Amino acid sequence: MMEMNLTISTIIHDYCNASNTTDNDGPCECGQKVNACGICDLYDFIIYGVLGSLIGLFGIVGNTISIIVLSRPKMKSSINYLLVMLAISDNTLIIISILILGLIKINKYTGLLFLYKFIVYPKISKLLYPLICMAQMTTVYLTLAVSMERYIAVYYPLKVRSFCTYGRARAAVLIMVVLALLYNIPKFWEYEAREEIHWKYNVTVYCMFPTELKNNDYYNIVYIHWMHSIVYVPFIYTLPFVVLLILNTAIYRQVRRANRDLQKLSRRQRNEINLTRMLMCVVMVFLICNIMSLVSQIYKFIEILPWWMDQLGNFLVIVNSSVNFIIYMIFGDNFKRMFLKLFCMSWQRRFERNSMAFQRSSMLTISTTTSIELSQ
Repeated sequence: MMEMNLTISTIIHDYCNASNTTDNDGPCECGQKVNACGICDLYDFIIYGVLGSLIGLFGIVGNTISIIVLSRPKMKSSINYLLVMLAISDNTLIIISILILGLIKINKYTGLLFLYKFIVYPKISKLLYPLICMAQMTTVYLTLAVSMERYIAVYYPLKVRSFCTYGRARAAVLIMVVLALLYNIPKFWEYEAREEIHWKYNVTVYCMFPTELKNNDYYNIVYIHWMHSIVYVPFIYTLPFVVLLILNTAIYRQVRRANRDLQKLSRRQRNEINLTRMLMCVVMVFLICNIMSLVSQIYKFIEILPWWMDQLGNFLVIVNSSVNFIIYMIFGDNFKRMFLKLFCMSWQRRFERNSMAFQRSSMLTISTTTSIELSQ
């Protein structure tokens, strides 16, 4: 639950008045003072460059498998459609996080990926920054939609099939994406790539700098300050967080009540209870991983945010987007069965085909050898 907490503090912080000149404070590189904070660079390298990237890569694989499994015709339902969209949104967030955080922090600490940081990154980050904000907003409301669907399923089981339809789920996702796009459209024009001469290698490089729009006082007052305070924090942080807590507390009580009469429930009802447990775990992990971002947003209104808090909040959001596959495999019986059917059985069939082919080849070789010996 973050605006990926990127803004100018992540893309360009410690903005230098002089382009890339060396003064008493040292040289500047793309608006940043070089070697301004060694411990900060090490922390960022570990959090984003190593842990964030490795966990993110695992998450991309897991989310991709989840999309394949949940998209099968036998798995078609409104809730699974929401989970597919959640996996797509999570993958978008992870991929962009690696591109604009992980690889950049690796370069800053190790000096590797020079061409990426100074040629590729400046040309793509102006598009990736608003896209990651859109993915984050969509993830929040997809998680909220999942909880609302489960609330209806456990409290109004007779109405869930008629109310929570596949078509309505698609319409809800479309509305989420459109609203996320509308809110984040201005961010596409907040930064631009500019040329400068690298202070160390004396070559032309590209760097990200704020545009006139980003530096405009009215824009900062209306969009950055008021829209953030009146729209973003209440409706992307506070309200979804509170509603998720209320819904999942109510769902938990109903599930506990159902567990007392588990033997009396039909197989379909037991499957619904298992699905509800699984999705409650998804939401709980979401709340735990995003509470740091919520605290960060509240803390910003009180005093200056500690430098490590944003980084830790962003890292936990990457973790949250990467672990749903594990939850599905542990708690999702139908998901697990379909996964085994799609992947493990196909490997087993391939192994059996290869074994049969090897056996036929061996038998043919033995038969040929025997024929030669008899002819002699």
